[in-house]
Amino acid sequence: MAISRGEATYTMTWLDGENGMVLPNELKKVELNVMGFSPTQALLTLTYKFKNYDGCLSEIRAEAIKSL
Repeated sequence: MAISRGEATYTMTWLDGENGMVLPNELKKVELNVMGFSPTQALLTLTYKFKNYDGCLSEIRAEAIKSL
């Protein structure tokens, strides 16, 4: 009820390896956020990170530096 009234948000995070959990498909983290605005409107976001995220970020930064 608090979410539907905009008084609270809900977040749930699943981490690979935490409490023996094994996420599929090379996922490292999955996060669900729910923010209510009214009894009939809410915003749900689902974000995820793969295990190779840091390597991908390094490649993106290297390419950005080369383009300067």
